[in-house]
Amino acid sequence: IIDRFSDWRDLTADPRKYGFHATLKAPFPLHNASNENELRDACRTFVETPRPAPQITPVVSALGDFIAVVPDSPSAALAQLATDCVIAFEPFRAPMTPGDRARRNPDRLTGRQRQQLDAWGYPYVFDDFRFHLTLTGRLPAERRPDILDALRRGFAQLATKSLAIDRIALCRQTDKASRFTVLETFALRS
Repeated sequence: IIDRFSDWRDLTADPRKYGFHATLKAPFPLHNASNENELRDACRTFVETPRPAPQITPVVSALGDFIAVVPDSPSAALAQLATDCVIAFEPFRAPMTPGDRARRNPDRLTGRQRQQLDAWGYPYVFDDFRFHLTLTGRLPAERRPDILDALRRGFAQLATKSLAIDRIALCRQTDKASRFTVLETFALRS
């Protein structure tokens, strides 16, 4: 794939910054009353609650103007895991600043998404959550079909028929320009 597109590094610059991951709880600054060790402890407690490890059949798909790996069909277990993460880790999130809110373009959101943004710091939670593993940044419409086709063919060679979502990771981003670093991963107890 890289050889086929001379600007591949540019096309994948945004997702490379964050690493190959799926977001269950949107990134947030820690609340002043919390610290990283308390958040780690909360992650350990969270994974100790028995729950089914969601299994998905991954497919490559266009999501708006970018391309991602997504489940081939909705997963109630995955939606519940994301909901549980949003709620469990909310006490650690610092209040949203006006700049953070503006960055989410609230005028482009539905009423429900604006309410979720204000309540949870991110508009795409609960019924608006879509599990995805981002492969590209925003792509011009005329380039999307060729890139999507190449990624689908490349992904098919991996022969990945099932993907278990069996752990969560706690990541840190020291500032908005830096890459994510994984602090710790936590295996879900099933």
